[in-house]
Amino acid sequence: MLVDVDDVPGEDLELRLDEAVLQQPPSGLSSLIRIGEPNAFDAVDLARVSATPVAPEVELLLAEHDFTVVRLPVSVRPTERATVEFLAVEVALEAPGSTATCWSLEPERVDEEIKVATTVGITSKLSVQLAEVNGSNQKNSEYVIRQPRVLAYQVGCPDPAWEFTPTPGRRLEGVQLLHLVVKSPRGAAWTGKVGIRVGVHTGGWPWRLRAVRRDGNQSVAQFTHPAH
Repeated sequence: MLVDVDDVPGEDLELRLDEAVLQQPPSGLSSLIRIGEPNAFDAVDLARVSATPVAPEVELLLAEHDFTVVRLPVSVRPTERATVEFLAVEVALEAPGSTATCWSLEPERVDEEIKVATTVGITSKLSVQLAEVNGSNQKNSEYVIRQPRVLAYQVGCPDPAWEFTPTPGRRLEGVQLLHLVVKSPRGAAWTGKVGIRVGVHTGGWPWRLRAVRRDGNQSVAQFTHPAH
């Protein structure tokens, strides 16, 4: 996404060792990963506002289920001394007394593909869809360029995730806009907690690290339903 990372609301995350090793990673890695503010809104309302007819198989579920779109921005800002070789964004959906699962994810898979988009829409099956634009329409519009390889996991489960790795000749950097649709029982309360694992190359060595907030919390972002 071609915006200044400093303009994205959120928090720079600390990076700590994901497992105990004899050596300690270099200091000064707190600016590599930034988490933006997650936003959640009703997927069915989005479909209706955009005049997208809901698919019959989804329509049958609406009497007993809610569908919620969650938008999550994650920023990667490498330095001259440190580059990000791997990024995993993991979501844990917690619904006491009921079940919340991932209905769909975007991006689901990218293999050395550049995808340009300006708006977020919804398909008839309540999957997130990014509307593509060409170069002449990019002025004054927000758009995403998918340059790293991306794989999404765990659709239909309460623990969806994305894994990012750089493509040859590129480095992992910039803002990645992630979207998921959560399916939950009608009116049920649930919480989504976000964790991030990072592979960083710095000081001549690769390091396996976990992002944490300044207070040490490994849940670096959280969203709820109903929204508070």
